[in-house]
Amino acid sequence: MLIRKAFPPFYLFVIFSSGLAAALTFLFDPFSATWMAAVMLTTIPARQVLMPAINLATDSGLKKRPERTSRNGEIHQLDQRQAERVQSAYQAKPLAMTAMQHARACS
Repeated sequence: MLIRKAFPPFYLFVIFSSGLAAALTFLFDPFSATWMAAVMLTTIPARQVLMPAINLATDSGLKKRPERTSRNGEIHQLDQRQAERVQSAYQAKPLAMTAMQHARACS
């Protein structure tokens, strides 16, 4: 489990280096400093919450959620049916109007 030992120090490195970069560049480049602060602030919950949750799920054997996978498949099928309906509706009606039809529609 070498990877489990590597991630905590890596996250600390990212937190400290992005915090240091934000502090050092704030007066000269506030835009970049803001992004560095955002990196630092989003890495903290990744280290403290997400990483332990991933480790727990891996230890428990929960690598996939079948209910989510099937739900995503249902949503994809609904999207595909809707796309087919829209496509058939456009094929049933001519898209281009003649000049005479346009003149009648505008008057």
